[in-house]
This record gives sequence, structure tokens and C-alpha cells, in this order.
Amino acid sequence: MFAQEGLRIVQSSNTSSKGLEILKNRQKHLHEYKNINEEKKVDLTYDLSFLSFKESQNRIGIILLKEKWEERVTTRVGGECIGTFSTGDLLVVGNGKDTILTIINSKGTVSHTYGQSWFRGNLHNPVSLAVNTDDQIIFLDGPTVKTFGSNCRLLRQFSPGKESGSKPTCLAVDENNLIAVGYKDKGEVSLHNPDGSLIRTLSAPGIDKYMIMNNQRIIYTSSSENVSMCASVNGTNKCTVFLRFGNVTLYGICCDKVGDVYIIVNVDLSKCSPWFSQSDKGPFQRSYLQWDNFARDDPSKNSTAKKHCISRYRFGTDFKILARSNDTFHDVTYTPNGHLAVVGENCTKLFQRV
Repeated sequence: MFAQEGLRIVQSSNTSSKGLEILKNRQKHLHEYKNINEEKKVDLTYDLSFLSFKESQNRIGIILLKEKWEERVTTRVGGECIGTFSTGDLLVVGNGKDTILTIINSKGTVSHTYGQSWFRGNLHNPVSLAVNTDDQIIFLDGPTVKTFGSNCRLLRQFSPGKESGSKPTCLAVDENNLIAVGYKDKGEVSLHNPDGSLIRTLSAPGIDKYMIMNNQRIIYTSSSENVSMCASVNGTNKCTVFLRFGNVTLYGICCDKVGDVYIIVNVDLSKCSPWFSQSDKGPFQRSYLQWDNFARDDPSKNSTAKKHCISRYRFGTDFKILARSNDTFHDVTYTPNGHLAVVGENCTKLFQRV
């Protein structure tokens, strides 16, 4: 119906009678546009891509242009690895003699503990964990990848480095439940389907203990090189360094839904100023981390400085420290509720935006 009406208008005498006039005006406007200078586009950054609203009784809210994080809750449960379920509950794997599995709810209360008897029948040496979109828990238990249901019952397992003789050192899952396994000795990552079948092998020089997958990317930290690196899951792009660090030690890493990268950084303030550099602004240029009132040259003050930090890197913007603590942090995860959960030797902490 609309096509027939359009055809009727085009074939009308009114249109045909003004055909020469339309062509004349076209030439006129083209001549005028030749003298218009091209306007330079404005490059937008992501600095204000996050807008938080503070509650108010009389108004809808107040826009907070500055992002701030603070500690929400602390639970005296230490560990080496941490993950999160879709409900926001946390999963912590202990270390040393206290190697147990603990479930912590969003209020910081321990809801369930799987002790040594469960461990002896299911795990031997867990070094990494991840939770997929089905709330299944995936452990890297020595050389074996084991998948458990949310009730902690074993579903399946496979040994990714058995044929090559390599020892896996880290593990991650993506939004499609694909499993990535990293090998420090070979500098590689093997990508697997949930059933363990191999998809492809990717180069990952310097890979160590911490790795994540997000938006078709594999991102990991290298403790030996003090860098953060990124590679595409499909193998089309080479692995590249996007952050370099000096005088710091890198630990756990995680991502949020939009792709912001959060890294645990341990700073030795007895040394010279910590610094970082990034590559997406051209050549690497050193920038020093801001430590406010920390006295780097006074050992007595350095002993009380908060040296363990949660930092964020947003591609296209500067590296930023979000929170500091005197407690040692090992691993970090981003919860569905928008919180950052970290685990260290003696405690698990939950941070939130304020």
C-alpha cells in the first residue's frame, strides 16, 4: 500500500514539472558545500561512563561525577582463590592446613563450609577456580580440570596437559562457558569446550597464575615481567602488553560486564615510587602512581601505609587505584551486584561504590 502511494507521487505531474528545478538546486547546493571546512571530531573518553546516584528524600538523586569505593563488609575467612555465583554469594578456597571450601553470602555471613572430609574425596591441590553462567564451579586441581555443580557434586573432569606433559597453572571461563587453561612453562593457553574437548591453542608469553576471559579476550598478569597482557580468543590478534608496572607485585585479576579490568597490586613503598605505563596511547610512557600522603622515604611511616590495592584499568583511560588496605590480597572477583570481592591470607572483603 505504501509502495503504491510512493509510486503515485513519483509519477505525478507535479514531480515531473519540477525535475529541472530540483537538478538546478542540487548543483547550487553542491557548489556551496565545497567551501565548508571539515570539522574535527571530538574524541570521547570513558571517564564519565559511570554515573552513580546518591539517594535523597526530596529529589530523585544526585549525580556523582567522581567514583569512590569503600569497604562494605569483612569476613575472617582467608584463602587463595575466590569466585562468585549469580546470586552474589562468594566461593572461597582456603590455603595451607585450612584448605576448605567456604560459601559466603552478600552480607558477609558464612552460609556453608565444606571441610577436610569433602576435600579428601574431591580435591587434592586446587590452584584456581571459576564459576560459569550455569553456576557450576570449575577447579584447576593440580593437572586436572574438575567441574562441580552448585551443590559441590562432581559432574565431569579432564586433564588438558596430559598429552603434552605440561603443568597447568591457571584457569578461566567466559560467558559461553568455554574453559581456558594456562601453562606457565610453555607460555600457552588451551581453549576447551565445557566437556574438555580442545578448540585451539593460543600463545600467551609470561602467563602465570591469574587469568580471566571477557568479551572474546584472554587477559592475564605476568608476575615475572610485571605486565598485563591481552589476546583474542579466536587467535586473530597477537598477544599484546597493555600495562607495564614498576616496583609492584601483581596478583588476581577480574573484569566487569563492560570490560573494565580490576587488578590486585601489592606495592613495596620502601623502594622508589611505583609506576605504570600503557600502550593504547601510543608508545609506552611512564606515569607514577599517586599515593597521597604516603611517605616513601620514611621507613617508620612506610610500615603503616596501606600497600595492598585494588586497581582498575579502563581501556582508553588512565590506570586508577580504587581502594587500599593493610591486609594482603591474593585474588579478586566482580559480583553480579556490582561489588568487588577480594580474598587474602586472613580475610575476605567486599567493596562497593558509594
